[in-house]
Amino acid sequence: MGGNIVYIPKSKIQTVFNEKITHTYQVRAQKLKAYLEIYDFLVPVEKDPYQDVYYLVGAYPRFHSLFHDNELVPCLVEEYTSPKEQLLKIARRFENQYTPPIVKREMVDLLKAIGITDDEIIRKTIFERSSLNKYQYSNDIPSLVQYLNETSGNPTSRETLNMIGRLTITHHWLNQDVIAELYKAALAKALSQQQIRSISQFLTNYSSLFMNLHLENQKKLLKYMINSPALLPKFWNKRLQELLQSQGISLKRLTLSRL
Repeated sequence: MGGNIVYIPKSKIQTVFNEKITHTYQVRAQKLKAYLEIYDFLVPVEKDPYQDVYYLVGAYPRFHSLFHDNELVPCLVEEYTSPKEQLLKIARRFENQYTPPIVKREMVDLLKAIGITDDEIIRKTIFERSSLNKYQYSNDIPSLVQYLNETSGNPTSRETLNMIGRLTITHHWLNQDVIAELYKAALAKALSQQQIRSISQFLTNYSSLFMNLHLENQKKLLKYMINSPALLPKFWNKRLQELLQSQGISLKRLTLSRL
């Protein structure tokens, strides 16, 4: 606790995390700049014990939006800790309203990469377990899917892919080719979280009928559900019946066989 307020040239302050700042925050910060008090300008730093350098350990949006390169920055100088603790400080000081999901995801990746456990992240930062799970892949997501997502120019949210992972556990009887179609659609940004929830519910309600479809017809039905302009399960059900009939299966005979 505690620290000294010192004016430090911006050139002597080094960032330790590449936090992207939203345009909305920059505009708002400039709009309010004339009304801010000294407390509003303060940024926390740690003094390097061996060099004339200070490490920025919070308030990244403020630092990047309010100060020009040649300005003196009012800083709260805190006791030097370690690179690990510096990252935890930054994550703890995120301004949730203005911190983009991609920034939170990158921070979680960085914390995990240096060996910090989920429990420590939850204990020492703003992340709760439910929110933390949104920013990392569950163990059910195939490594190839993760690789394709991370190397794409416009990755799908990890939570969306995690929802498919949970769907495949709930409906463990799904063929791998059908599951692959779900991941393919998600990676192409053609599958929303609401669609995944609706598809999962449909599979719960009509699992026995779906399993009677040939594999190619299962894939046809799934593509139909993914490409539906609206979430209308009654039309999905109609398409399911049509595909069953194309295989020579009548719903009446199928129902009697289960009695």
